[in-house]
Amino acid sequence: MTNVLLIDEVQMCPQFELAINSIYAKGIYDIYITGSNAFLLSSDLATLFTGRTMEIKVYPFSFKEYLTYYKITDGYDDAFDQYVKTGGMPGAYVYKTENRQYDYVRDVYSTIIIRDLVEKYKIRNKLEFTNISEFMMDNIGNFLSPNNICETLKNNQSEITRKTVSKYIGYLENAFLFYEAKRYDLKGKKYLINNSKY
Repeated sequence: MTNVLLIDEVQMCPQFELAINSIYAKGIYDIYITGSNAFLLSSDLATLFTGRTMEIKVYPFSFKEYLTYYKITDGYDDAFDQYVKTGGMPGAYVYKTENRQYDYVRDVYSTIIIRDLVEKYKIRNKLEFTNISEFMMDNIGNFLSPNNICETLKNNQSEITRKTVSKYIGYLENAFLFYEAKRYDLKGKKYLINNSKY
């Protein structure tokens, strides 16, 4: 019989890794740690626990999972329109009105951007960081590069550098807010000059 230990929001406890390592050393627990995706990145855990970790990524619902959750077996076009509006965050589904579902998704986004990422990475210019995130959302599926984002911001009197934009995009990707859609038909040096889609 396996003893399972579940620890949620572990990042709220200072030096939690010492306690976890101590429990792990006893060898009697299968330990599962959950927490905020920005504060508790898998790369951080791998460093803290020297490779004794296995990451389980939990994503929002896919459209197929959305259909299963609501037991929808026809009317897929209407269901997809609703899915696009309210997203795949299951927490939103407990709310009965669309406005409350929007509020929930907006709160999740704000928490990740403002609380988690800004605090974790000590971002001084919250407005520019938020603007980059919103610009990327507005350009889903379009080619983007740190250079063209930087130029767009500079046209609006910003002094942000390409390096900072690249870091910010990395932070957003680390928190699973964006994913780079890599092309499969590129070879060699083209990887280095290609714009990306997110």
